[in-house]
Amino acid sequence: MAKITMQDIARESGFSPTTVSMVLNGRAEKYHISTEAEEKIRAVAKKMGYYRNAIARAMITGKSKVIAFITPEVSNEYTAKILEGCVQESHKADYFTKIFLFDGSDPDGFSEALTSSLEYRCAGIFLHGINDQMLEILARAVKKNPIPVVNLDSSARFMDWSITISSDDEQGCALAVSHLREFGHERIGYLSFAGDNPYLVRRLAGYKSAMSEAKLPVCANYIQLGEIVADGTVPDYTRVLSTFFEGKAPAPTAIACSSDALAILAMRSLKAIGKRVPEDISVVGFSDMLIASYSTPSLTTIAQDFKEIGRTAFRCLDETISEGTKYTPGKLLKLPVRLVARESTAQASAK
Repeated sequence: MAKITMQDIARESGFSPTTVSMVLNGRAEKYHISTEAEEKIRAVAKKMGYYRNAIARAMITGKSKVIAFITPEVSNEYTAKILEGCVQESHKADYFTKIFLFDGSDPDGFSEALTSSLEYRCAGIFLHGINDQMLEILARAVKKNPIPVVNLDSSARFMDWSITISSDDEQGCALAVSHLREFGHERIGYLSFAGDNPYLVRRLAGYKSAMSEAKLPVCANYIQLGEIVADGTVPDYTRVLSTFFEGKAPAPTAIACSSDALAILAMRSLKAIGKRVPEDISVVGFSDMLIASYSTPSLTTIAQDFKEIGRTAFRCLDETISEGTKYTPGKLLKLPVRLVARESTAQASAK
């Protein structure tokens, strides 16, 4: 059976092929086509089983309706939520999101994924999970092939040729310290990973700033930085947690952590050294992953709205595309976070 064409719809509806084309390509309002005519044409198209050829349309207009989402993986929870937000919002504007995967540790793999996205003549690019070396590869490519770029990663450094969207890490740390202070905690420790990853740097700075603002002490043993284990094994943080309770300074009665996974690991390690959560010490996480509500005790944490990060990313990209700006102006957007109080925090112990 032959495919239904606009000419077929024009004959059936009684309107000219030009009018049918304007309606089915979303330009009825621009060319002042009446609502009645638009509704009739769309009804006839639906009845006849017509589907617009988006690829052919892109070839004619030179404007693609495909957005690239370049990432090393989509299996973890926060990436999946960001992607869901991107897809939800882009779908409303009749855009299709195509995923380009690469090995997260392989710059050549990233380069290949980027090349594929450019060959698809994508209207814009979402980035997630890339390192500084990959950013440099992208910078060179964007200079030669101008295209709007939105970086969706708290780990990436800000680039003046892209829009960067992340959660407000400093606000999150301030909320954690404020919550613990409401429970009477004045000796608040901080647990994170070692390294110069931008989000780790911002959250540590946020903790220090919040403690300074509250005029609370940050003793030498109050900040502990553990190693990141990349091979999927669960590290033993018992020694790291024990360090909080050593030294001349009084031990902290609460610990703020830079992630939920680290906070849950901390609770397990605290149990191993005889500390009860929250009776002896309170713990706060950061992210609000599903595991935070399933842990025992359930984890008080700072919630990041990953879906909204994705939705905001597309709105920024769509605005840039609509303005006809090929080279994205540098912009940094920090989305607000919120505290989710659960069982892992309680009134400070009198000890």
